[in-house]
Amino acid sequence: MKKKLVILGLITMGLLTGCDSNSNSNDNIKNDDFTVVSETGISGYGVRVVRNKETGCEYIIATGSGTSITPFLGKDGKIICEKGE
Repeated sequence: MKKKLVILGLITMGLLTGCDSNSNSNDNIKNDDFTVVSETGISGYGVRVVRNKETGCEYIIATGSGTSITPFLGKDGKIICEKGE
């Protein structure tokens, strides 16, 4: 339940600070650089957690009327990185 609330909060933040709906934020991101960790949809919005293959760091990508990306933070407030920073 707590994880869903965190994701919902991040989606809300993304919607408030999101990009213009006519732009595509993923134009500069190559699919080969990231692995999809999980995907879900909440009330018509998509949420994807991806991991950078080189650094191991995880990010949350929220899509809806725009696209937002934010680092995935652990309980200690630091970005989750499989290989370290």
